[in-house]
Amino acid sequence: MQLQQKILRDYRKCFPHDTLKEMNQRTGIQMSRIFRIMNGLEMKVTEYENIQQAISQEKMGKRNYHRVHTICRYLAQEENQAKLNEIFSFLDYQMELYRIDKQNKPNNDCNLFNEGA
Repeated sequence: MQLQQKILRDYRKCFPHDTLKEMNQRTGIQMSRIFRIMNGLEMKVTEYENIQQAISQEKMGKRNYHRVHTICRYLAQEENQAKLNEIFSFLDYQMELYRIDKQNKPNNDCNLFNEGA
């Protein structure tokens, strides 16, 4: 349940004024289901993924999000695990540099890397 609360907090940071209808349009989750989730009903894995995808798209911009997703999906289909691992290592390294740099800067309202939120 903690993970669900975190993802909902992250969503509200990115989209603080979204109505149920707007959340439905961003995530594809039915409005009645969103209402129940917001009131404590446990979400399904697909709903978690849809909400996380909406946050990621907002943070990265749709074009960049789809580009990264397409590259990873292509490499996975081609069974090029070595290249995929190389990309993940690079991204991990860049994320660590970002976290170190971020320690001295104020928090962003829509921050995927804010573990303590």
